Amino acid sequence: MAIDALGGRTTKPRQVNAEEAEALALMRQRNRAAGGGRITLTVPMLPAGMLLANGWLDWRQTVAYIGAYDMDRKDERVLMRANRGGVTVRNDGFTAGKPPPLPPPDGQWQTIPWTARGDELGGLDLDLLLNEALAVSGTGEDDAEALREAALWLRRDTLAGGPVNVYEIQKGADVGGARGAARMRYWMDRTGVLRRLELRTRTGAFAQLDITPGDVPALTRPRV
Repeated sequence: MAIDALGGRTTKPRQVNAEEAEALALMRQRNRAAGGGRITLTVPMLPAGMLLANGWLDWRQTVAYIGAYDMDRKDERVLMRANRGGVTVRNDGFTAGKPPPLPPPDGQWQTIPWTARGDELGGLDLDLLLNEALAVSGTGEDDAEALREAALWLRRDTLAGGPVNVYEIQKGADVGGARGAARMRYWMDRTGVLRRLELRTRTGAFAQLDITPGDVPALTRPRV
């Protein structure tokens, strides 16, 4: 049985073809045109446990807003608004499993740059997913020829009842590694829009950030 947290179905890595490379090159533009939508996150944690979160991602404003909590300690809840500069966080302020409140509650927020969020092992798994989700939107087209060298097609799959292609794109830390073993995977639907980011975590399992395209409310900056 394929289990998402273990990487799902077997992959069959191969270099992307010209059509697939062009689709990946246009992904950021198509994401921006889609606008964003609801997001859910599932992140295995060390030494054990699972972080769950849900909220919204706005690809045009480059903002995400989520409520995150430990599945086994639902009293440990954090609201988080993320942009390219960093995150603004607040303990508590929402009900576990429910969408984060809009507008955000006033007061008790702390703003933290991304560079101050890591630890001795590097960036946090949650942060890496959010950062990448914000980064895969833009007005420019990426280099399709470069992607033919850096990207691999891993498999066809389904998500939310629809077909997707699963890719990886090698980044600096992945160069020289095994085929199919890059840190980040991209699940793209038939329209060329990203529907899932998948991250190989510190635990060796996989975390997911799923996007359901749709209208996004105004993700206003909280009053600290």
